[in-house]
Amino acid sequence: MTVEFNIEANDMKTLARLLVHNGLGLKSGQQLVASAPVEALPLINAVAIEAYKAGCSLVTPILTDSSMNVARIKWAYDEYLDTEDDWLAEALAKAYEGGAARLAITGSNPNLYNNLDQERINVVTKSYINSRKINSSYSSESIINWTVAPYPIRDWATAIWPNLSCQDAQTKLWTLMRSAYRLTEADPLKAWDNHNHRLLEKASKLNAMCLDALRFKGPGTNLCVGLADQHKWHGGKTQAQNGCIGNTNMPTEEIFTCPHAMKVDGFVTSTRPLVIGGHKIDGIHVAFENGTVTSVKSINGQSIAPLKTILNADAGAKRLGEVALVPHSSLISSMNEIFLNTLLDENSSCHIAFGQSYRKTLMSGNKLSENEAASLGANNSSIHFDWMIGSDRINVNGIIGNNEVSLLRDGEWVL
Repeated sequence: MTVEFNIEANDMKTLARLLVHNGLGLKSGQQLVASAPVEALPLINAVAIEAYKAGCSLVTPILTDSSMNVARIKWAYDEYLDTEDDWLAEALAKAYEGGAARLAITGSNPNLYNNLDQERINVVTKSYINSRKINSSYSSESIINWTVAPYPIRDWATAIWPNLSCQDAQTKLWTLMRSAYRLTEADPLKAWDNHNHRLLEKASKLNAMCLDALRFKGPGTNLCVGLADQHKWHGGKTQAQNGCIGNTNMPTEEIFTCPHAMKVDGFVTSTRPLVIGGHKIDGIHVAFENGTVTSVKSINGQSIAPLKTILNADAGAKRLGEVALVPHSSLISSMNEIFLNTLLDENSSCHIAFGQSYRKTLMSGNKLSENEAASLGANNSSIHFDWMIGSDRINVNGIIGNNEVSLLRDGEWVL
């Protein structure tokens, strides 16, 4: 008899409280749009209860099933394959314009698109990117309060540990995630307050340094990332334009800011696999010149077609929109696992992100127009995805004029 995986009721309730109060900072009267894989419905139910207790006026769930993507790629007629769900994007935009908060529960199978036609995958991926353009500014400009958080779905867990049973794999994944969410602490909400304070302190120190650039050096990496004029480091909770304060990513271990889109030079090699477009790609080597990608390849011969599709999304997709520092000894990194999930893996490693900058990572932040932000070096794109470049063999220096100061040595803070 198959034993179903379940999260203990108290853990589910506590996680829901964290997402509503610590993640979203939900305020009374707000609506909430909550998207999630169908397997995460129990968490969405728990979130809805906590949200209503906090005064939420309406919770609207949007449940997804990745097998629908496979069905579309395999069976949709060629002439309809690029159909965009504009109606849904427009409805979501209307909700966010009306003040709704956004919660995205994530969890996907990194092997989902194995053995499917790559050209058809590319068409579907492009249609998804295009249909989401209308909503990108609500998060990138922090117009609304939003949070992204993972859930241990079955196919994701078994992709990490294929030799374990489904239940054992999910249990192992949840055990690690439970620690990452700090549910193992006596008072998880207090633990998050303390953790956010530590991240904010580190960001404040970096802001006081007024750095011009960062230099990453290590095996296969010698990359200089110029920082945007008037850049601002963030760590922990941030405030959205609507006044709500929360963590946009949970869990989080990063200190991040805005790179200068025109001032990135050198080369860099990924230190963890990138899962994108239903594919896992390892050993990505990318070269930059004057901010833009000049070459991209896999050092072990894997296909990088999904990555190239994303990088060709628009003019800004080949430039950086975020750079983040994470010590190798971070809580998630110390678990010593490759999670095949960007949200968890990026919080175990220093990383950079192609695509859209976050307006809040500039001093004047959301008061700036798109053109004003661009003049300071912020990037504009319809996409934003992170990939990992840090490890215990990477050193990071801060550059101030002609001087360099050590920030991380062998992946650990020396600041």
